[in-house]
Amino acid sequence: ASSAFSNCTSLVRVHLPEGLARIEGWTFDGCTSLSEVNIPEGVNYIGMDAFRNCSSLSAIQIPQGVTIIDDEAFMGCQTPTELTIPDKVENVGWDAFWGCSSLTSINIPDGIEDIEYNAFLGCSSLSNVTIPNSVTYIQYDAFYNCTSLKTVTLSGFLDSIGDHAFGYYLSAG
Repeated sequence: ASSAFSNCTSLVRVHLPEGLARIEGWTFDGCTSLSEVNIPEGVNYIGMDAFRNCSSLSAIQIPQGVTIIDDEAFMGCQTPTELTIPDKVENVGWDAFWGCSSLTSINIPDGIEDIEYNAFLGCSSLSNVTIPNSVTYIQYDAFYNCTSLKTVTLSGFLDSIGDHAFGYYLSAG
């Protein structure tokens, strides 16, 4: 249920049962010591803030059955280096991976039409992004402060790229 393990700061490992269909919002929010979680294949929904600020989560293994990654689902998960978004995902919510500062690569599947605002904001280690042909809109600040980006391959089917989608902030110092 929602917030079931929220702020259990000593929780290190979780093995979720087969047959689980949804990880509700805030389920593991603030579990700062959580380093390992298995998400079974039957899960089709990862709720808002489900894993927010799980700063020790070493890998994000999203099963192929997931169709929705809701807003801020993995926001602040600082340590994963790779991310593959499953082919069936229809929506990646706003701020979904904001602050995943160790991500060096992501695989965005063909099928996603919209990259929500702030989706990958602050993924400062991300160096290459390929936007598949299915994406028609990249919302504002989607890749803002991804300061290591060297290569962005854009689809020929884009209708719009939002303000500051690939921008970054330069400090005055």
